[in-house]
Amino acid sequence: MPCIRICKTDCPKCHPEYDNGFEELRKIWEEWDLRILVLFILFTQLYLHFFGRRRRKSMARVLMNVNVWLLYLFSDLLATIALGKLSKVKDDDADDTIKRKGVSKFGFPGLSDTKKTIPQIIRGLWAPVILFCLGGPDTMTVLRLEENHLWVRHLIGLFTQGLRTLYVLIVTWTPYGLSILALLLLIPGIIKYGERVWVIRSRSGEKYQGYIQLDESKIEEISKSASQPNTRLVLQAYSWFQTLNPHIADYECSRTRLESLVTRFSESVRTGVENLATGGTVIENSFKLIEIELGLIYDMLFSKVGTVFTVWGSTLRSISFSCLVSVLVLFFLIEMPPGHLEGDVPITIILLVGAIILEIAGILVQLVSDWVIVWACKYPGRLANLVLRVHEFLISEHKRWSGFMGQLSFLNFCKEYKPTRYRKMVQSLCGREKMLSRFGSLSAVKLSVKKLIIIQLFEKSQKGSEALQTPAMKRGEWSIEKYNCPEFKWSVELDFDRSLAIWHLATDVCYHSEDPNVVVTGEMEAANILSNYMMYLLLVCPSRFPFCNKYDKFMQDYDKVKELVGGGSRWSIAKACENLLEKKINSSNTTVANQVQNLAKGLREKANRWEIMSNVWVEMLCYASSQCPSKHHVQELRHGGEFLTHVWLLLMHFGVGRKVERNTPEKPKDEYDSSTKSTASCGLELLDNALG
Repeated sequence: MPCIRICKTDCPKCHPEYDNGFEELRKIWEEWDLRILVLFILFTQLYLHFFGRRRRKSMARVLMNVNVWLLYLFSDLLATIALGKLSKVKDDDADDTIKRKGVSKFGFPGLSDTKKTIPQIIRGLWAPVILFCLGGPDTMTVLRLEENHLWVRHLIGLFTQGLRTLYVLIVTWTPYGLSILALLLLIPGIIKYGERVWVIRSRSGEKYQGYIQLDESKIEEISKSASQPNTRLVLQAYSWFQTLNPHIADYECSRTRLESLVTRFSESVRTGVENLATGGTVIENSFKLIEIELGLIYDMLFSKVGTVFTVWGSTLRSISFSCLVSVLVLFFLIEMPPGHLEGDVPITIILLVGAIILEIAGILVQLVSDWVIVWACKYPGRLANLVLRVHEFLISEHKRWSGFMGQLSFLNFCKEYKPTRYRKMVQSLCGREKMLSRFGSLSAVKLSVKKLIIIQLFEKSQKGSEALQTPAMKRGEWSIEKYNCPEFKWSVELDFDRSLAIWHLATDVCYHSEDPNVVVTGEMEAANILSNYMMYLLLVCPSRFPFCNKYDKFMQDYDKVKELVGGGSRWSIAKACENLLEKKINSSNTTVANQVQNLAKGLREKANRWEIMSNVWVEMLCYASSQCPSKHHVQELRHGGEFLTHVWLLLMHFGVGRKVERNTPEKPKDEYDSSTKSTASCGLELLDNALG
C-alpha cells in the first residue's frame, strides 16, 4: 500500500483525491523561484545605483524615496536567501547528469566524473555575482548616517556571505570549465563587498580616509591659473570643505586658514553687493559654492564616490572590471549543451552583463562628480585637461540639490482644513506632521531670497554685530533696534515657536491686505516666502530640524484664528485678513489672534514694513539654522536637502558657527591645550581681522 503522506503531492495520479490543482504551479515555482530571485537582486542594485543618488536632488518624489528605502532594506535579505538556496545542491541522476570523465556526452568540455547536473554547475556562477551585488552601488553605500558606525556588522556580513559563496563553489566544483570561471568571478565579489566595508570603516572614527587629498597651496595656485570658472568654484568649495569639515561635530579648524578664506569670501560678496550689474551672478555663485560643498559632504558620508581616484581604489576597480569582462568572454567560448539556453544560461549572461554595467556606471558617476576636478588638479596632464573641459561644458550646470523650499500658510490651512474623520484618523495613525504636510507646497528658491540673506549677513559682518554670532544669535532684535521699533520687541521675546507663528500670521495679513495696485517688490516676495518656509519647518519638520520646541498649541490657535477671521464655507484669505484687522480686541488678551492683530496693525503703520519684516525673517532663519544640531543638517542631505542647511553652512563662510584652534605657537607641537574660546568671541575676532 503506497504511503499517502509521501505520495499525495508527488503522485496525484495515484491519489487524485489529494490533487488540489496547484501541482503544476508548484513545479513552475520550484523551477523559477531562484531565477526570479537573482534577477530581482540585480534589478535592486541597478535601481539603487540610478535612483539612490537622485534622492539628494529631489525632495518631492516620495514614491522614489520609499522604493529606495524598501529595496535597500530587502537587498541583503534577498541575497542571503539566494545564497542559502544555491547551497542546497541535490545529487540526483537526471538526464543531464554528467557521467564521464573529461568531455561529457553533451560535449561540455573540462568536467570531471561527477553526479552534479549542468544547471547546478552553471548556477555556481550566480553565487559570486550575488556577493558582488552585496557590495552595493557606488552611489549609495549606507541609507542613514548612523550606519557608518556599524562597520563591524558589515565586516561580519562579508565574512559570513563570503563563506556561503565559497561553500556554493565547493559543492558545485569541477576541476575545469565553469567552476574555474566561478572562482575567477569570486575576486570582483570580494573586492566589491570589501570596498564597501572599507569605506564605512573609514568613516566610523570621523577620520574619513580613502579620499583624494590636495594641498591648500596647490589649490590656491591652480585656482589663480585655472581658466574654467567651474573648476575655480569647485576648488574653492573643496578648500572650504577641508578647512571647515562641517560634517564633523565639534571640529576645530585652523584659525589662519579660516581667516584667509573668510577674507576672500567677504570680498567677493562685497563685489556683488556694491556692483548691481554683477550682483546676481556673485550671489548665485556664493550659493552654488555651498551646493558643491554639501555635495562633497554627501559623497563622503553616503556613497563611495571619490574613492576610485585613489591608487588603491583605481587598482582594485581595474582588477574587478577585468575579471568580470574575462568571465563573460570565456563563458561565451564554452560550448553549452543543448536544451539549457532557455533557462539558466541566459540568466547567467544577464547577471554578468548587469555586473559589468554596474561597474561601468560606477566609473561614470565618479567621472561626472566634482571629485574628478580635485583628481585632475592633483595629477595634471592631457587626460586631466580633457576631463576638466568635459566637466566644464557638460556637467558644470547640472543640478546639485532639489532647489526647492517648503511652503505652508496658516491662513490657507484655516481655509482648507476641515476636521473630518479621515483626517483625524490620518493624524492619529501617521502623526500631525504627516497630516499637515498635505497642506504644504514647494517653491523654488528665488534670487530675491538669496540676495536678501547675503546682503543682511554681509551688513552685519561689516558692523561686527553680535546678531551674527551663534550663541547670541538674535531672533529679530537686531532688526527691531535697527529700524527703531521698540513696540515690536515683545513679539521676539516670546518662545520661538510662538514668535514664529505670530510673525507668520502678521506677514500673511500684511501681504494679502496690500493694495492690489502696489507692485510686489523683492522684499515683499522674500518676506512672504521665508515666512511660509519657517512655518513649514515648524509644523512639518519638527523632528528633522529640532531648532525649537514643538508647536503643541497649533490646533488651539487654529480654532482661535478661524473664529476671528470668520467662519462659513466660503471665504477668501483677503477677506479674512480684513476681518482680522477690523475686529476689536482686548489689549490685555494674549491669545494668538489678538497678538497677531496687534503686530499686524503696528506693521501696517510703518512705511518700510516690508524691509522690517524681511530682515526679521532672515534673522529667524539664521537663528533656526544655528540652533539645529549639525547631524540633522547632514542627515537631511539624502532627502534633497533643505535651504535651512545652506544657510547653516553660509554662516560658517562668514566666520561664525565653527570653533577654531587656539593660536599658541610658543607651545611644543606635542602639547595640546584643551581650552578654547567661545564660538561667539572667536567669530567676532575673525570678522574684525578679516574685514578690518
